[in-house]
Amino acid sequence: MALKDLWDAERKKRREEMRLRSWEVGTTIDQFATDRQDMARQQRNRLDAFKMQLRQDRNELADRSAAEKNDRLYLGAERQEEIQNFLAVAADRRYQEAVQQAGKAQKQAEELAEFARNLTEQTALFLRATSTERSLMSSQLAADLQDFHEKLSNTVALERTGLQRQQLERKITLSRDLAAFMEELRSDTSQYLQELELSRESGTREIQGQLAQYVADLQMAVWGSARPQANSANVPARKNGSATTSFGNGTPIKATVQSAKVLGRGAAISAPTVKPQKTSAAPMPPAPVKPKPPSPPQPEIKARGVSYEEEIYEYISKSEGKRLKEIEEALGVNRVQSVDALRSLIQQGLIVERDRLYYLPAS
Repeated sequence: MALKDLWDAERKKRREEMRLRSWEVGTTIDQFATDRQDMARQQRNRLDAFKMQLRQDRNELADRSAAEKNDRLYLGAERQEEIQNFLAVAADRRYQEAVQQAGKAQKQAEELAEFARNLTEQTALFLRATSTERSLMSSQLAADLQDFHEKLSNTVALERTGLQRQQLERKITLSRDLAAFMEELRSDTSQYLQELELSRESGTREIQGQLAQYVADLQMAVWGSARPQANSANVPARKNGSATTSFGNGTPIKATVQSAKVLGRGAAISAPTVKPQKTSAAPMPPAPVKPKPPSPPQPEIKARGVSYEEEIYEYISKSEGKRLKEIEEALGVNRVQSVDALRSLIQQGLIVERDRLYYLPAS
């Protein structure tokens, strides 16, 4: 029952709201209709007032147009009379001006005819004078051209002779320069080949020294401080960069040294390799003997008549790293003497050569 009562109450409330809303809508519609009627009435009143004002304006415009038309008719008659008077005056003025212009034109025609006659006479005189001057100028120009042609021919001949002489002198100069260059190139080539020969000998000497040191080190490593009993038949031989040494019972130990290759200006030296051969029985080492310490090489210069070895050695010892050309210029020796002296010093082991420079051997 409570739910039904609640539903009835809600329905009554909704109906009341609907009646209230319907009344509000009707009231609003009536108000809109009243407002619309009032606005329509106001618009009709305004339209009637506008029509009445427009009618009055039209009447006033018609009255004003009639008055202006009458004024134009009156003014048109006066203006017509003024125009006729102006045209008559203008016609008289134009006639007088035409008469004056005709007189001026006749006078100008006479002046122009006189000017044409004078101009014709002056032109004829000028042409006669110009023809005479042109003939004179033509003769003078022909003479000048002949003169210029002769001078130009002489100048061309002189220039050709000078150019031929210059070409001959240049050819001679170039031939001399070429001969000097060839001689200098030949000298430089010879110097370079001699320096290569010295470098090869120095490299050979250095390889031999290294090989001897290697043999001594090998002997020390194998036998120690004892001296082996070497047979007289097995004498160490050194040939073409290889050394063969026999110890004890004749077992050979061969050290092969690769050939040194000359690259550029220096010599590249490869390390020697040792190949021991197999032996059937190891020899008994003898009693140890103390080896004498190797004495450092002393500079030893051999006198050979007129020799420059001592001077070259002293010059290199003062400042290391001297070239062959510097030695020749400093000591005043020729190529053959300097090369022979340097070769002898290199063979004695007093100097070494690297990269075309000569040094004292490192101690």
